Amino acid sequence: KYDLNPDMASQIMNWCMDRGIPLAGKLLFDPQVVEATVNCRSITEWRPESEISREILKIWHEIYQSRSLSV
Repeated sequence: KYDLNPDMASQIMNWCMDRGIPLAGKLLFDPQVVEATVNCRSITEWRPESEISREILKIWHEIYQSRSLSV
């Protein structure tokens, strides 16, 4: 939800960069996530075809792949 508070998002990104912590990704706020939560589902279950679901899965695959390469 980096788009809801750009100043805070920038502070978090700078904090991570200063400490050598890689960012996995940035996700925009999407009201479908709230809808999924209210219905006790993850967004990837609730709306697997949505842009936010695709972005989350993309980030997850990148994390998983980078972890596999470093082990």
